[in-house]
Amino acid sequence: MEQAMAYHPGTQTMFNYDQNYETEVYKVDVIKYSYGKGLNFAGTFGGMFNKNIGAELGIGYLLGSKIESTSNLTALTTTTKSTTTDNNKMLFFVPTLVIESGFEKINPYARIGLIVAFPKITSKDEATVTSAFSQTSLKTVEVTEYKMDLGLGANAALGILFDVSDNFAIFGECNINALSITPKSSEITESSSDGIDNLNSMTTSEKETVYENSLTENPLNPPSEGEPSKSLKFKTPFSSVGANIGIKISF
Repeated sequence: MEQAMAYHPGTQTMFNYDQNYETEVYKVDVIKYSYGKGLNFAGTFGGMFNKNIGAELGIGYLLGSKIESTSNLTALTTTTKSTTTDNNKMLFFVPTLVIESGFEKINPYARIGLIVAFPKITSKDEATVTSAFSQTSLKTVEVTEYKMDLGLGANAALGILFDVSDNFAIFGECNINALSITPKSSEITESSSDGIDNLNSMTTSEKETVYENSLTENPLNPPSEGEPSKSLKFKTPFSSVGANIGIKISF
């Protein structure tokens, strides 16, 4: 019997494995998540063309929530316990069209536009392998940094402005981002076994990866170990639904 939870960086899913070799029953549970979850810091600049229609440019920074998964795998004479932790940060710009009701005191509004994002993801894998016979263990650590392509998505919001004075208002809104981003490249920046550094013994193809839309492989002409390896691009979700509160100052 093997029971495990595993995580594969970039696939946007965690897997719960339950495999029984005697009954040959194999069960997989998929848990989805998004890198768009986290804490946003943002400011917006803009103006109204008339009483009801305007334009805004938002600038923000996302401190993504930590994404963590654990795995406990027992197979014959060894036990493997591992943890994968992903952290992400993202600078983003949001140009939007604003439609306001124009009411006094309480002013409902809608906003729709684009989100342009520049994210970065760091993934850390830690594993401990223990031998049942020798009662010895080996701990490995590997850190991978992902450089992402430019992210383009859609943004929309519904909210209410509460006018406090002619130049000051408080707002609350529901904000939605629809955004998926593909990786450009990745690099293993840390690799060790029981505290001993492995990077110096790794080839460029083992440490670095570039992601492409299509791949052509020729077994008679294998890629050089002195060049980054190649892999297919995959979509990483940064979509989110959240609530924003803040103040609006008019000049």
